Amino acid sequence: MRKVRHVGAGGPSRRPKYFATVVCDTSMPSFRSSSSTSAAGRSADAAEVERVERELVAAIAKTDLATYDRIVADDYVAYTVTGQESTKPEIMASYRTGTRRYMSLSISDVKVRVFGETAILSARTSGTRVEEGSTPVPNTVRYFRVFTRRDGAWRAVMQMVTPLPASSGTR
Repeated sequence: MRKVRHVGAGGPSRRPKYFATVVCDTSMPSFRSSSSTSAAGRSADAAEVERVERELVAAIAKTDLATYDRIVADDYVAYTVTGQESTKPEIMASYRTGTRRYMSLSISDVKVRVFGETAILSARTSGTRVEEGSTPVPNTVRYFRVFTRRDGAWRAVMQMVTPLPASSGTR
């Protein structure tokens, strides 16, 4: 077994009491100042993510695939109301062929939480959906979508959807 000797301001066998104080004193001011700046930055980022999400929902409602392609990352994965995993190419193909489309779509109850370069958005959409040539059906869901900042732009990378009853409130 090896003995460890601590050398510091108190002599050879006493632990230096100033070490922790120095680390805390030098790190705390920068932590405090970046904290308040980060809160403002997170607020601006949250507003930007909400703006991008509203643009994405409008693009989905209009089948605007150019906007959808710009906002949604190539590695995007969505989990549908049935639990099925869909990739961006699969989703875009369904819009192109008309097997997936919306007659109307509106967004509400949007909340955004930002964690550095990642944001999680939760929202509710209501509208009328047509899939695979079926008759129009009410589409009321609550979902979360994950965004990440890539090359300075917020890009959607994942979504998970859960169905709500058509008469469900915005709770």
